[in-house]
Amino acid sequence: SRRSFINFILRSKSTVFSKKERSRIADDIKQAVNFEVEKMNTEIVKLSKSIDNLHVLIRQVMKHQDAMEQYSRRNSILIHGLAMHDNEHDESDTMVVVLKFLRDVIGVILSENDVDRCHRLIKRGVPITGTPVIIVKFVRFYSRSLVFSNVSNLKGTKYYVSDCLTKGRYNHLKFLQERGIAWSRNGDVFAIGENGKPILMDITASASLAKAMSKEEKAEFKKQRRLNRSSKYKS
Repeated sequence: SRRSFINFILRSKSTVFSKKERSRIADDIKQAVNFEVEKMNTEIVKLSKSIDNLHVLIRQVMKHQDAMEQYSRRNSILIHGLAMHDNEHDESDTMVVVLKFLRDVIGVILSENDVDRCHRLIKRGVPITGTPVIIVKFVRFYSRSLVFSNVSNLKGTKYYVSDCLTKGRYNHLKFLQERGIAWSRNGDVFAIGENGKPILMDITASASLAKAMSKEEKAEFKKQRRLNRSSKYKS
C-alpha cells in the first residue's frame, strides 16, 4: 500500500532515487498527510457539532430545572427590613410578627391557616448581623397575590417585599438592578432593552442579558466572563 511504501522509504535512508522518483515520493507523502489532515478535520467538525448539541441540551436542562424550582416558589415571598423581636425564638413567633406586619403595615388580613411556613433566613452557627430576611410560603397563590397587590402601602417605609427567586434569577436581577433597569414579577425577571421596551430575561442565555446592556457594559461583561472562565481552568 501507499502507506507501507512511504514507511519503507523513510526507513531506507541510504537509498538513492532519481529526481522523478523523489518528486513522486514527495507527492505521495503530501497526499497521505493531506488525507490524514482532512480526516482529522472531519472528526473535529463532528466533535464540535456534538459539543454544540450538548451545550444546547445543557441549557435546556438548566432552563427546565430553573423553571421547576421557581414554580415551587410561586407561593412564597421575601420580607425585608422587618426587625427581629426580643421574644422571637421560633417559627411560631415569626408567624405572629409577619401576620401583624401584613395587617398593620400592608393592610392585608390573613390567618395562620393561610401560611404554610414562615421563618427567618439565618445560617446556623453564624452570628446574626443586621435584619434577617423573612421567607413566607402561603398555602394559596391568591394570598401571595393579595399581598403584592397592596405593596404600594410600603412606599416611604423601610420595608419592602420581593419575589422568592432562584439563585440564577436573583443573580441576573441583582446584576441588572445595579444599573437601575430591572425588576421581577411572579418569578420572571424583566429589564429595559436598548429600544426602551421591557425584555423578559432568559437566565440561561447571556444573549438575553446582553440586550439590556450598553456597548460598554457588554464589553465589560464579556471581559469578566473570560476572566471567570480562565480562573476556573487555573483552579
